[in-house]
Amino acid sequence: MKILHRKYWPFFDPIIYRQERAAKFGLLFFCVLVLIYTSVSGQYYGMKFNADEVSLDQRSSLNLTPQSPIKIKGKLDLQFHIRFDPNPYAQFGYIFRMILGNRNIDLVHGVFPGNPNTFELILGDRTSNIAFHLPEEENNSDWIKLRIELDFKNNKITGYIKDMVFTDNLSGFDEKDGLRLIFGAHSFGEFASTDVPGMTIRDVEIRFDDNIALSWPLDETEGTMVHSIPDGFNGVAFNPGWVLKQHNTWDEQINLEIEGEVKTSFDSRNDDLYIVSNDSVYIFNVVDKSVRSFIQKSVPNLESTSELIYDTITGMLLLYSLDDNYLSHFNFETGKWIPEHSGTAPHTIYWHHNRFIAPDGSLFTFGGYGQYLYKNSVLSWNQRKNRFDSIAYKGDFHPRYLAG
Repeated sequence: MKILHRKYWPFFDPIIYRQERAAKFGLLFFCVLVLIYTSVSGQYYGMKFNADEVSLDQRSSLNLTPQSPIKIKGKLDLQFHIRFDPNPYAQFGYIFRMILGNRNIDLVHGVFPGNPNTFELILGDRTSNIAFHLPEEENNSDWIKLRIELDFKNNKITGYIKDMVFTDNLSGFDEKDGLRLIFGAHSFGEFASTDVPGMTIRDVEIRFDDNIALSWPLDETEGTMVHSIPDGFNGVAFNPGWVLKQHNTWDEQINLEIEGEVKTSFDSRNDDLYIVSNDSVYIFNVVDKSVRSFIQKSVPNLESTSELIYDTITGMLLLYSLDDNYLSHFNFETGKWIPEHSGTAPHTIYWHHNRFIAPDGSLFTFGGYGQYLYKNSVLSWNQRKNRFDSIAYKGDFHPRYLAG
């Protein structure tokens, strides 16, 4: 069994594809699709930066002015979208460094005890008034739009973050020197750093007097060249992680050979994929790529009619069949399914039904297909009677064909 994944990022929804069984020891190939979704128009692109969890020569850099500085024409506005990885070892570093002549403007991200601000803008050798805190869970779960405006005429710099606005004095910076702009690790003249936060950025724009002058979408899929709009201002990336490539390319994660029928389910809270065969239960963690296995001391009913679901409320791995009317859970200490059942139904009239665990721990199923009929029935496991009961409901529930 090969497990592949395609990474989009932080919502996980496994989609299982099974080839036809080859023989007794046929290989089952599973494509696990990791949907990483964003709430900002669903853009699945950007550049992911290798951070402090890797060696210095593997850290990422994005130089958008590799050849020469950009000529500044009026008020300069830099904006981009950013999100952070939930990585405890990559919380400090340079988001970007602007270089104007021999002076620097740096946006630094840091999460450590005693620091009230997770973001700080540095002007030369001082921390500016543009310093703020965003909750870590917001940084990790959503794209954040950052905007820095440099008004040389009025010697003012302004930071716009969500609904917050911060200003400071911009004295000492001359727009005649032009702008060099580097994200992440960098080395230019006297300016150098290898500190990089675990971040992903996209849609970098530079505007002059509110008009878009240059943009770099960062929608590359390979290579180190970063294309600009309009052309002619291409940047250079070092050790880039192109999100769009991860979206389009399958990666092999694990290869197992398993005999017979296989059932799978996913624990979204712990990023664990459960793989149940006739003799073992495997737990594959999609984050750290670890595999744990448990020998089964009772034979599960892995029939085509049975289904597997992980209950995140009780922490139980459940195996059930609507046709054989049973529900069992796996005891990881004894290695047995409780209670044991012998499935007999060779076919089901509930193919492709949906299911969910209610907040009170009840298992509900609805819909399904079988014998050329689409079902509109809703069933729930009756703990007291040890069976699935039909549930009366109000409103309309329309499958493709109403079958009562």
